[in-house]
Amino acid sequence: MTHLFSKFIEGNRFEVVSDSWSLNEPLIMVPVSVAAALDEATLGQCIKQLIDDAWLAKAMSMAEMLCQYKRLTPALMEELKDEIALIERFEGRDTGIDEAMALINAGKVKAGHRLAAPQKRREITARYGNLFMTIGRRDGFACARCNTSANDLQIDHKVAVINGGSNDLENLQLLCARCNSQKSDKE
Repeated sequence: MTHLFSKFIEGNRFEVVSDSWSLNEPLIMVPVSVAAALDEATLGQCIKQLIDDAWLAKAMSMAEMLCQYKRLTPALMEELKDEIALIERFEGRDTGIDEAMALINAGKVKAGHRLAAPQKRREITARYGNLFMTIGRRDGFACARCNTSANDLQIDHKVAVINGGSNDLENLQLLCARCNSQKSDKE
């Protein structure tokens, strides 16, 4: 996952590397012959020109690491917040970074749904009786999955609130307790 590339400045070759084995930050490598040949001001200017490239190499390395995850949980996003901030800084500069940004943005959306879910559930609870009757009249007071008219019908979100589902009537159905317990949030 280490990224290394060369850049020529004023005819001299410099290298940037995303990581070193002993430091957790990018490096700018200057050949001794180049350092000896340039005056301090010129050498300093050359190095300053490479700082952004070095951080880009680090962001590319972090993006590659992040893309190994299938999804980002809020806890993982919090743990990796510094790495995510670095990746966000270089959005649009590398396809690997852009892939990581898609994963990050999906994680942010999911986190937003998780934050909104308790409020949506409270809204359903406050209006449960009226909603149950409205949905029941619409759907014939039967389970939407097995079509039973059991006494244990429950209001269910077709698209789960943690996945962005709303409390709109179109997203609500009645399920018996058995079918509701078998349903996962992925549906």
